[in-house]
Amino acid sequence: MNTQKTRKTADDYIEYSRFPCRSLAKAKAMVEELRIMCPDMIHVIQFGKTWEVVSYVYNPISNN
Repeated sequence: MNTQKTRKTADDYIEYSRFPCRSLAKAKAMVEELRIMCPDMIHVIQFGKTWEVVSYVYNPISNN
């Protein structure tokens, strides 16, 4: 029986990197740098006056 998942869910992604930034401009520059490394998802999160750029990569869960 094949139990391999065909749909990607949030559980299939793991955090790859997290960078705190002091401004949105700095965060946008960091996003451009991260795109070169090709993560699957990049999120920019604001915490008050600070910003965080978080990237995620796809990590399929294997049933070994």
